[in-house]
Amino acid sequence: MVYVLSLSDEVVPIVYSLNIRQRFRQVKLILCCGDLPYYYMEFAVTMLRVPCVYVHGNHDAPELLSSGEVIHEPRGCISVERRSIVQNGLVLAGLGAVRATISKAATSTVKLK
Repeated sequence: MVYVLSLSDEVVPIVYSLNIRQRFRQVKLILCCGDLPYYYMEFAVTMLRVPCVYVHGNHDAPELLSSGEVIHEPRGCISVERRSIVQNGLVLAGLGAVRATISKAATSTVKLK
């Protein structure tokens, strides 16, 4: 049996805690399902020392670090956006939130006969 810690949408204090290893010692995989800050995902993967796979959410945005660096992906985590992987004996596939780019053509009016 593989214990999976699934995270989505909000920072949970019992996860974002120095006691994370004691609380989740059986976890062998972290699954992040979008709309999470990258620092939170990086914290979980660093503290638990297990693989972390993720998809983006519709509210995800690049993060500005105190060093001035902008990151577009959480470091130490594996994206499964529009692909599948095998991790810890599980087949994982991801389809994150749709990130539409609105173009002039997409917003133009078409006259139908």
